[in-house]
Amino acid sequence: MAVRYRDELQAQFVVVARRDGWVAHPGWKGDAAPEGSRLQVAVDGALAGTSAGRIVEHDGGFYLTVSVPARFAEEVLGSLTLGYRLTNELAQQLARLAQCEAVLVFEERVLATSLGDRATTLDTKALVALARAAPADVLAQLQPIAGRDYVAGSYPIGTPTLGGEAGRLVLLSDWQPTQRFIDSLHRRFAMTGLVVLGVSLVVGALSSRRVSRPLRDIAAAATEISAGNLEMRLPERGPAESAAVARAFNEMSASLRAAQHRLIHDATHDPLTHLPNRALFMERLELAMVRRARYPHHTFAVLFVDLDRFKHVNDSLGHRAGDTMLLLFAHRLAAVVRRDDAVMRVSPCESLDLRAESLLARFGGDEFVVLLDDLRDPIDAVRVAERIQRLSTQPIRVEREDVFAMPSIGVAVCTAAHRFAEDILRDADLAMYTAKQRGGNCFAVADVEMHANAVHRLRLETELRKAIERREFRVRYQPIVSLSNREVVGFEALVRWQHPDRGLLSPVDFLAVADEVGLAPQIDEWVLREACGQGREWMAATPKMSLATLSVNLSSNSFAQPTLVSRIAEILAATGFPSDRLRIEITEGTAIKDPGRAWAVLTELRALGVRVSIDDFGTGYSSLSYLQMFPVDVLKIDRSFVARLGPDANQGEVVHLIISLAKTLGLDVVAEGTETEEQVQYLTQLGCGYGQGYFFAAPLEAAEIARGPYLAAPAKIDAPGEDRGLSAPSTPDDAPQSSAA
Repeated sequence: MAVRYRDELQAQFVVVARRDGWVAHPGWKGDAAPEGSRLQVAVDGALAGTSAGRIVEHDGGFYLTVSVPARFAEEVLGSLTLGYRLTNELAQQLARLAQCEAVLVFEERVLATSLGDRATTLDTKALVALARAAPADVLAQLQPIAGRDYVAGSYPIGTPTLGGEAGRLVLLSDWQPTQRFIDSLHRRFAMTGLVVLGVSLVVGALSSRRVSRPLRDIAAAATEISAGNLEMRLPERGPAESAAVARAFNEMSASLRAAQHRLIHDATHDPLTHLPNRALFMERLELAMVRRARYPHHTFAVLFVDLDRFKHVNDSLGHRAGDTMLLLFAHRLAAVVRRDDAVMRVSPCESLDLRAESLLARFGGDEFVVLLDDLRDPIDAVRVAERIQRLSTQPIRVEREDVFAMPSIGVAVCTAAHRFAEDILRDADLAMYTAKQRGGNCFAVADVEMHANAVHRLRLETELRKAIERREFRVRYQPIVSLSNREVVGFEALVRWQHPDRGLLSPVDFLAVADEVGLAPQIDEWVLREACGQGREWMAATPKMSLATLSVNLSSNSFAQPTLVSRIAEILAATGFPSDRLRIEITEGTAIKDPGRAWAVLTELRALGVRVSIDDFGTGYSSLSYLQMFPVDVLKIDRSFVARLGPDANQGEVVHLIISLAKTLGLDVVAEGTETEEQVQYLTQLGCGYGQGYFFAAPLEAAEIARGPYLAAPAKIDAPGEDRGLSAPSTPDDAPQSSAA
């Protein structure tokens, strides 16, 4: 784009800059200007909103530069600097235009001259002194330079708005005295000389002003352009040279106007889809909020559209294919949302007033937003969402592959609760994530409860982080019992949160948030260390515990940690708990998420002596091939199957199938959620080896385990009524999801 500016404006170089540095600089040799240079000062001034025309030195030459700020509304987005080289050819063109000799002076140097061979005898100091001593207005005087007399005029080039002199144009017109005047000087030198000198000065000044008028117009036009007035036009009149220069200035002004419009468009539109970008969308959304404040019956809605599994397209086909998919989807989105639903392409020159206009924009990445303004009925927003959702039925051809764009859509209709533009955009975003949690490729409408849940989750995340620092978690232990003799053979460690305000919380209240924000691995490691330490104390207190196992759950995030095995080994070594007494429980989904890595980790755990249980078996998507491949020891039947067992239940066949499968593979079976004697009897008849649930005991504190019958000789264990009341059977505390389960 910068190269196009340079070519269109016929400049030697162009510098496009923004606040964090130069963006592009075709024609300029070097990546940046020296510190404190005039060009850098001019660019910085333009970024601050000040236009300037200056002469700068670079690469052995001098350039006339014009720096203008690029604005959007009242904000300066960047700057555009044009450079034109100052050469003798330029001085010769000025000389032909002014019909006298032209010299360009900058500080202590003569940059260009039209004197040709006579330039070798040029009195540089005299010209510099003439230029520096001249006032801002045109000055005409008789001046001896290089042994000749000239009528000299000095004119400013550009504007020294940023400090220092911008430069001067000196015009020299030969003064040739007549013979008559010479004779008169000889006869009456004292009086006539003074008169002739005065007349000559007056004539020279008048001639100079007449010749310099076109140049003054050009200088004034350059000043106006450098000040940001790109509407300035010069009258194309006078001699051919003057008209040509005026025409060139007018063309340059038109090019700068076009460049300014392109800069504004580029700053407010997405370069890939050419849709309005986030900045323009937020500005239009603010206008919709202002319109609603003025007219309370005005209704509008925001649709937040995000493509499901878009990352898989980038990972499989490449980012170029992903860009193609986004572009094609944007075209379909613009087509499916009718114009009367308010999809509009906004001209960058259009003034932003309070008209009811709606907008389709690319918000970033694979996210699009639609502003539906001036709705007749809020249900219209839902109809638009349904039409967008139907796009998923039509494949998009990308890189010779058919891919499906499946959008998750959040719909938020403006209400009195939305005080700012960010409020309704936030609710649309929340609704979109709710649609993703429902499986994606659907839409959800924002409501008050959705926002309240988001605030609750944010507060819960903050409290969880503080809970880890304050060590507010507690471990409870639920016995695992042999169904054949009702003897306790092990315990499962379950985490609880001793909340400072809400009391003891079940994992159901916090584990999902902890896993989502990445805190589950820290909680799991703490539970593992605490449980192993407690198990070691029990082993020292009674020999019976040396035969009992200790089960600890791991979340999928914990299982994915690359240092999992080494951390478990370190905890076992630090606590002194035997590795062959430890059981690590993972879910089916965790195991098959990455089968290759799961097999490697489970093999390392087996080598360490640790045994592995598959938790919640029957609820996931396990395949028999994986189950045969993985080195596991125990299957735990999910409580949802056990809860349906009984005289009127028909789920016995499923449980029987799981038990038979486990026996075939040589695995032990533990039935979770045993609540009644009938369930225990039925499980025993089916050949299930072990049970765990409220029929035997609720999750207990370590002290209760130590002083109860659980570490004594084998005995039938009844479930105390007050323990059963710790959690309703429909949502028991010991639901294994991670270490908290």
